[in-house]
Amino acid sequence: SEEMIRHNWKASRFLPTGLCALIHRRTGGNPFFIEEIGNALREEGTVVIRDGEAALTRPVESVRLPETVHAVIQARVDRLGAEAREALRLASVIGREFDRRLLEAIHPAPQRLPGLLEEIGAADLAQQTRVLPQPGYMFKHVLTQAVVYETLLHQQRKELHGRVGAAIERLFAERLDEHYEALAHHYGLSAETEKAIHYLELAGDKAAEVFSLREARSHYWGAIERIDAEPLTVARKRRRVGLALKLAKASY
Repeated sequence: SEEMIRHNWKASRFLPTGLCALIHRRTGGNPFFIEEIGNALREEGTVVIRDGEAALTRPVESVRLPETVHAVIQARVDRLGAEAREALRLASVIGREFDRRLLEAIHPAPQRLPGLLEEIGAADLAQQTRVLPQPGYMFKHVLTQAVVYETLLHQQRKELHGRVGAAIERLFAERLDEHYEALAHHYGLSAETEKAIHYLELAGDKAAEVFSLREARSHYWGAIERIDAEPLTVARKRRRVGLALKLAKASY
């Protein structure tokens, strides 16, 4: 833990007495938690670095560390401007990795995104990972995405997943088969029942064609569950039978 803190703070000469032990006890040696607490202590001004030496701005006994890594991440998100927070929430719906073009398609002011993504990157919450063919980004850690996603209300998530699915259909209309899995995921979490069933079945068929049977079963089950959650019409009963047959075939 001490070596990680030294590396994170670039403090090779001196660390405040007792601080490393305090951080280690709180984090249990979890590397991501150590890094996040180290960043938080510097951002809030509790620790300052001068000429390779780390110094506390108050006694170590009065230092209060966040209880969880969730709390550290949430505090960092809260320090963003309102527009950057909203962009980050939209990105969290797309996934840990997100294409800027897709984010632009669901953002209310896409022309503002370059500056907002710079602010998010400066806060070390997400970084650009790709320039071509389209700019791509990734949340620093899967927990970062999860914490941001959890700030959305259930109904907001459903509505946004539907918007992401519709954006994928528009942007990749000429090669939609490459995105069946993403469409199944987003529509599966949306209120769009028919599209959810449609793309879950297509994703299952695609997986079955290459003998990824576990994945195929997962998609078929997802489609059946969506059918069972709605009133069963004659057409849906027939569709359920067809999916059940495909599921049985993928089980051998």
